[in-house]
Amino acid sequence: MLDTQATKQLYLSDFLELVAQLHPTLNGELDPSTIKAGSAKRLWWCCSAADDHVWPAVVQTRTAGAGCPCCAGQRVCSTTSLTTLRPDLAAQWHPTLNGELTAETVLAGSKSNAWWQCTHDPSHPAWEASVANRKRRDDDLCPSCTTTGFKPALDGWLYLVACEGRGLLQIGISNDLDRRLKEHARSGWRLLESSGPMPGTQAMKLESALLRFLRASGAVMGPEAGWRDFSGFTESWTRESLELSSLDELFELAKVWPLGSKAA
Repeated sequence: MLDTQATKQLYLSDFLELVAQLHPTLNGELDPSTIKAGSAKRLWWCCSAADDHVWPAVVQTRTAGAGCPCCAGQRVCSTTSLTTLRPDLAAQWHPTLNGELTAETVLAGSKSNAWWQCTHDPSHPAWEASVANRKRRDDDLCPSCTTTGFKPALDGWLYLVACEGRGLLQIGISNDLDRRLKEHARSGWRLLESSGPMPGTQAMKLESALLRFLRASGAVMGPEAGWRDFSGFTESWTRESLELSSLDELFELAKVWPLGSKAA
């Protein structure tokens, strides 16, 4: 970096690397040899890293050492957008709650808050979180997924349990079936049937499809019946409204099956 006194004696033409970065069309007729290195003139620049690395900057800041803001991750472009750097998170960008801002027009490291929707379970509520905080995490789990402790990247099981004392049935998914069933057993639930192991993402999609069927079929879900005092109450329903004794019965009714099964 040159000192201020030295810069005063120079012209933009003395900085060959910067001359090469002058935008070929956005600056009109321009003679770098007539522009002082310390000029406050605002010009357009371009970077060879990508076609859309184009930005305006004062000459003095450039001769003082300022580089391409896109390469520095300070300006959104094709190489710094959320869509490019975290396509998994871009897929969770809420389509209506973020105004005109999109995953293509937001920096992956932006500290601004945005609204998201779960791609693993559409029934999970939308939530607000900063783009930067989401990018720092290795996973793409929503708060509801995190609360359940289910990890889509691992194998999972789908299960059907019953609670005689409450007259309820419940489906659920778990990466650790034995541990989860022991937790249910402490609340009076017993296993009727399980299916797995299967890819975790498949288990989540299968559970979501079955829950959509249950709600659409008229089954009285746990919260509607006043049950909210146990884990997984949103995935439970009254036996009186829909009696089942196996997952196969539920698969047949909902017309969805695990991939690789005979029916699928």
